Amino acid sequence: MKIQNPLQASSAVLQSRTLLAAAAFAVLTLAGCASGGNPNGDTPASTANNNPGAVPVGNVASNSGNVVTQTGKTVSDLGTTIGTAPVPVVGGTAAQKDLGATVTSAGNTVQTLGNGISNGLGKIGSTPDPVGTTVQSSGDVVRSAGVTVGNAGQTVSDLGAAGSPLAPLNPVTAPVGSGVSALGQVLQGAGGLVTIGTSSGPVQQITQQTSNAIVPLSAQVAQGTQAVGSTTMLGGPLAGALNTVGGGLQSAGAQVGAAGGNPLTRDVGGVIGAVGSTVASAGGLVNGGSGGSTNPLAPITNALGGGLGGGSNPLAPVTGALSGGGSSPLAPVTSALSGATGSGNPLAPITNALGGVTNATGGSGSNPLSPLTGALSAH
Repeated sequence: MKIQNPLQASSAVLQSRTLLAAAAFAVLTLAGCASGGNPNGDTPASTANNNPGAVPVGNVASNSGNVVTQTGKTVSDLGTTIGTAPVPVVGGTAAQKDLGATVTSAGNTVQTLGNGISNGLGKIGSTPDPVGTTVQSSGDVVRSAGVTVGNAGQTVSDLGAAGSPLAPLNPVTAPVGSGVSALGQVLQGAGGLVTIGTSSGPVQQITQQTSNAIVPLSAQVAQGTQAVGSTTMLGGPLAGALNTVGGGLQSAGAQVGAAGGNPLTRDVGGVIGAVGSTVASAGGLVNGGSGGSTNPLAPITNALGGGLGGGSNPLAPVTGALSGGGSSPLAPVTSALSGATGSGNPLAPITNALGGVTNATGGSGSNPLSPLTGALSAH
C-alpha cells in the first residue's frame, strides 16, 4: 500500500476540485445552450414580451380559461355525487365508486386544461413565453386523461364482478375493462413523455418564437379595435354595456350558487360568474381608456350645457335669454317680470300699479287703483 505524504494528498484534492469545477461549468454552459438562454445576460428573460397593448387579449383568454376550469370543477363534484348517490343497477357496488371516480377524473382533466390556458395564453403581454406555458401543460392534460381512461376501464371490469347485478356479463366486461385500463396506462406514460418533450430546448425555442409573433399581433389587434371604438365614440358605451351584462351574470351566478346550498349549484353559479367576467373583460378590447370623449351625444349635451363659453353654442341666444342678459331679445319681458323700473320698461304701468296696491294707505296719487283700495279700507 502506497502512503502519500500530506503535500501529495493536498495536491490530489486540489486537482479533484479543479476537475469538478470544470465539469460543473461545462454542464451549465450546455444547459444554457440547450435552453436557448443568453449566457451574456444582455436581455433579461423576465422583460421579454412585456407589452401592455396585448394585455386586454390576455385578460379575455385568462377569464375564458377560468370558465373551463370552473366547468371542470363542476364535473368533478358531479362525480363525487355519483359515487355516493343512489344509482340504478350499480348502486352500492364497486362499479358505482369507479364510475364516480371516472367522472371526477374527467373533471380534473378539464380543470388542468383551463389552468394551462389561464397561466399561459392568459398572461399574454406580461410573460415571456405564454405559448410555451400552455403547451407544457398539455403533458398534464394527457396524463390526467390517462387516469380518466384507466378509471373507466376499472368501471367496466367491476360491472361484471362477482356480486354485481351484471355478473353474468363478466366474460365480456373483464377483457374489455382490462384493455381500456391498459390504454389508460399508456396515456399516463405518454403524458410524462409529452411533459419532457415540451420542456426540452428545441420545443421551447419553437414556442418562444411563436410567442414572439403572437404577442405583437395581439397588441395590434387590441389597439386596432380600441382605435375603432375611439373614432366612432362607441368604445366607451359598448364597454359599459359589456360591463353591465358581465356584472349581471356575476350577480346571477352568485344567486344561483347561494340558492341550492350544495356544491353542484355553487359550481354552476361559479360557471355563470366566470362567463360574466369574460364578457366584462371583453370591454377592454373596444375601449382603451385613452381619455378622449367616448360619449356619442357629446355635441348635444355640450350645447345644452352652454358649450365651452364661446360662440360655438347654437343655443346661446336661448340660454342667454333665459338668463336675462342685456343682449337678449327677451330682455324686456325678463326685466318686466323682475319688477324693473325705468322708462325703458314697456310694462312699467302695470308693475307700478300692482306695486302701488300695497302702498294704497299712503295716499299715493300715482296709483290708479287708489280709489278702489281706499274704499275697501274704509269699510
